Amino acid sequence: MKYKMMGHWDVWEIRKMCIQHEFYTCGTEKQYMNMMNYVETHEPTTEAIEHVAKDIINHSSVEDDFSITYMMYIIVNEVVKFFFVEQ
Repeated sequence: MKYKMMGHWDVWEIRKMCIQHEFYTCGTEKQYMNMMNYVETHEPTTEAIEHVAKDIINHSSVEDDFSITYMMYIIVNEVVKFFFVEQ
């Protein structure tokens, strides 16, 4: 039997992460809602996680050397939940 790993994320976990780390403090409500809508309408692929990570960094007061890959790491470890399905 073969299995495939699938990921899931939701807007409430992204919101919780942003609050805990004080991210997205420089964005407007419209920008924040656009990011949340993106999360709601996309699966957590590498490309989608990168997109959200860039959005969060662009609207946060973070150090200049705060990397996209580190933000992606935070998202994957605090937001994305993985599960397995039979193929």
